[in-house]
Amino acid sequence: MNLVEFPFQVLSKEYIETVLDKTIGEDFINNILNNDDYFVFIHVADTHNGYSGNASRYNEYSALRVDKKNEFDVNVRQDDIDKALAQVIDIAIAYKVDAVLHAGDGTDSWGYKKAYVLKTYMNQIERLNPHGIKYVEIVGNHNLPTESATGTYLEIIGKLPEVYTAYRGIYEAVELPEHNVVVHCAPSSYDQDAMNESLDAIAPVEGKINIGMTHLGVTTIPHYAEHSENTLVTHLDKLINCKMDYFCLGDYHKATDFGHNIRYSGSTDRLGFGEVDNKPQIIMVAIHKKTKDVITRDIPLKVRPMYDLKEINAAEKTLEEVNKLIIERLQSKDLFGAIVRLRISNLPKEYKLGIDVDSVKELTQDCLYFKLDLKNKTEKSIGTRTSKDNENKFEGVLAGFLTFMKRVEDDGTFDKEKLTKIGYERLAEMYEKNNS
Repeated sequence: MNLVEFPFQVLSKEYIETVLDKTIGEDFINNILNNDDYFVFIHVADTHNGYSGNASRYNEYSALRVDKKNEFDVNVRQDDIDKALAQVIDIAIAYKVDAVLHAGDGTDSWGYKKAYVLKTYMNQIERLNPHGIKYVEIVGNHNLPTESATGTYLEIIGKLPEVYTAYRGIYEAVELPEHNVVVHCAPSSYDQDAMNESLDAIAPVEGKINIGMTHLGVTTIPHYAEHSENTLVTHLDKLINCKMDYFCLGDYHKATDFGHNIRYSGSTDRLGFGEVDNKPQIIMVAIHKKTKDVITRDIPLKVRPMYDLKEINAAEKTLEEVNKLIIERLQSKDLFGAIVRLRISNLPKEYKLGIDVDSVKELTQDCLYFKLDLKNKTEKSIGTRTSKDNENKFEGVLAGFLTFMKRVEDDGTFDKEKLTKIGYERLAEMYEKNNS
């Protein structure tokens, strides 16, 4: 592929030609890209630009604070997230797609809180227009304004040429007439009823390529079935009945294909150890303008390695055996620049001072972040670097509230369901303010 060097670019021409060309495939490149019979776009979601390491107030991921900055005085993890978005734009330009469709949570928060976040986000999106690439983005639960007069980054970004944003929490249709495409946007909203109304408004326009885009949970996934009372959800059948040619989903950070051309693209980076097995990626989608046949390619992104090393169960082991296993685990991976956690469960209290800390420090000195986590103990984890002790406390504040409310006896003197909902929303609001 021919690739002109642009400001803010992070993928080299060599990487694109030797790695991504192979992933996408010669047939797709030669016969589909730049073929007027196809509308080709990138489906991306959950870039979370501005992410600072705080836990999700929606219990999607736990805190992972890395208090280290790069040469430009930007938090390293925030810079990682920025570079993941830059890769998306690099790929869109390199392969000359027609559009980039972002299914929500482009930024990690709402309002105009951080000028740097807005600047870096706009710098990337602005790169698309000179190449005739359209950009459509919906608001997600993380950047949906929750207070009056606060606004959202998307309100400003939507003023850029050939950029279309849906951030009001209601259904909006975006037409791309030069491609005969209608993008049906059902952004995140303020309650389930409003979300349902947006989904109900989605209907195919005859003679057009119809693409749905929404940001919510699908109850086919156990996480959403279990937490449906505290997050926006829908049933898979509802999405199928929208009769879209393709449906872009955002919110779930693990790439998921439901069939029927309904897919989560997954997030562009891992935001916590609960996502360690996720493979950050985007999806390149081609839809034939006449037959409506859909062809997709999953494109992996280059992100910082993250390892949750195999847990050590110290029960019935000698201290020497535990130390040997620690060293074996740490030597099992290339830890350079990585985010790493090693858990030890059932460690006898008297073993704690006998952990071979010197070897641990030597083997993890090139990690960006390392945490030796002693499970089932009240003592704090040891061996954590680049992170302050007071930022390694139990992070499940919101989840803990729900657990607490489940234990409260419903004696009929109050509306337990309503109290849980209001309490959760207030707590989430306070959490957002304190961590912004």
